[in-house]
Amino acid sequence: PYLADLPVIAESVFVGYQASTIDDDELGESHGDSNSIVNPGETIELSVQLLNYGTLAADNVTAVITTDDPFAVVTDGAESFGNVAGGAAAWCADDFGFSVRGDCPHGHVLRFGLDVTSGSAIWHSVIDIPVVAADLLYVSHTVGDAGPGGVFDPGETVTLTVTLRNDGGITAGGVTATLVSQSEYLDIPVSAAIYPTISPGLAQANESHPFSVHAASDSPGGYQAL
Repeated sequence: PYLADLPVIAESVFVGYQASTIDDDELGESHGDSNSIVNPGETIELSVQLLNYGTLAADNVTAVITTDDPFAVVTDGAESFGNVAGGAAAWCADDFGFSVRGDCPHGHVLRFGLDVTSGSAIWHSVIDIPVVAADLLYVSHTVGDAGPGGVFDPGETVTLTVTLRNDGGITAGGVTATLVSQSEYLDIPVSAAIYPTISPGLAQANESHPFSVHAASDSPGGYQAL
């Protein structure tokens, strides 16, 4: 292999992303639960800090954030930072803003482009912000009120409880579920269920509001219904 020394020359002025903070309280333009974590359905005020990595001052610095992420909408995309001396950092005079769709999945990372301008100079940075949500998964089910031997026989109506586990990062509250079937032999008299609050890492069943399922009298024996 060929080895060589290459000189690295720093720009005299280069302003880029340094840090950011999340404001999700109920004050100003933000709307959330005040935990400084981005959750689905929230409107965020984003304070951004820039750093001048160069040695000379950058005057009248402004910045714009954009995103093409389908789960986010920028609501306030332009802010000013004033003059930033060489080697110095500066926070935006006001906050940027964006909203997050309510169906944004747990662990999704929102990516924003940050274009910083000073005079005719433009520098591009990237801001990645993770979203923390509940993530409910099926664990098991239990059939109740079945006939002899606990067998769901043709013509019977049984109760069905389904256990869900929250593999997400925040508590799931107000959880509801709807049971549907693709079988011509099943009818679902009670298709809606209400769940208690499910904390991260824990599981709950709809024991207080079970589903109700009826099998037609002409259902074939041993039939596996979906």
